Amino acid sequence: TAPDKHEITERFTLQNTTTHIPTILLSLFGAIASYEGWNALNLVAGEVHDPQRTMPLAITIATVAAIVFYISCNVAYLTVLPVEVMKTSSAVALDLGRIALGRCGQLLLSVCVVASCLATVLGLVLCNSRLLQRAALDGQVPEFFKFTLISTSTPILSIILHGCLCSIFAMITSLEALTTIVIIVSWLFYMLCFSAQLVLRYKHKLRPSFRVPALIPILLILFSVVLMISPALTSTGKYRSSFTVTVILLAVLTPISIVSTLPSLQSPDNRLVQTSERLTRYISSSGSFS
Repeated sequence: TAPDKHEITERFTLQNTTTHIPTILLSLFGAIASYEGWNALNLVAGEVHDPQRTMPLAITIATVAAIVFYISCNVAYLTVLPVEVMKTSSAVALDLGRIALGRCGQLLLSVCVVASCLATVLGLVLCNSRLLQRAALDGQVPEFFKFTLISTSTPILSIILHGCLCSIFAMITSLEALTTIVIIVSWLFYMLCFSAQLVLRYKHKLRPSFRVPALIPILLILFSVVLMISPALTSTGKYRSSFTVTVILLAVLTPISIVSTLPSLQSPDNRLVQTSERLTRYISSSGSFS
């Protein structure tokens, strides 16, 4: 039966909700994962026509559209589905379609979810592969990742590496744990980017054509710190485990990244450097890459 007006109103109140700050922050992890990609356009700015005009416009329109869409979806969920059903549901959108529109509605929303996931994957492949390619051009990773497949104009080697890493992480951990790890690591690098913006602005006196008020990166730095440590403050074991795994990964990979930049490892006599150079020459001579 359809819920009455009083029952729907109760679903939009704050009764029986928690005031525990770490728990509230943890509840943001899923929302933040949904909005992840807000910065993706910056990674392909070099391929955008008239970026000074297009970038702010595209980011603003896309962010506002995503906010309106996600809020509308949650209003629909709370209007149609009881909170108890949403807590136990493995696919809230499909339950909404089934109750509101029957079997056809469930099938329609299933197609929409698949299309949304596919669009997300394509967007991440487009943006993240360019990030690794840029790092190769700057000499921060092996040089052979800079090559682009001529027939498709795509950094295929970078895409293959991303696909392998994603497959490995997907096989060794759960989706929930992986989401927590990705959010913590992502916001660590976001915090570094926000800090770098302040350093460039006040220490190096950089004055780009598009700037945001200094208060915004300061607030985002504070939010990043609180968000990253929130899993350690909760009593939920699965979040603490994910936080511990993240700390271990950073503790292992950070020294490796620092050591890899030492002059002794950049020497032409180093075997790793020689192997990278041979691969670079072989790929370059194949005629399929530029």
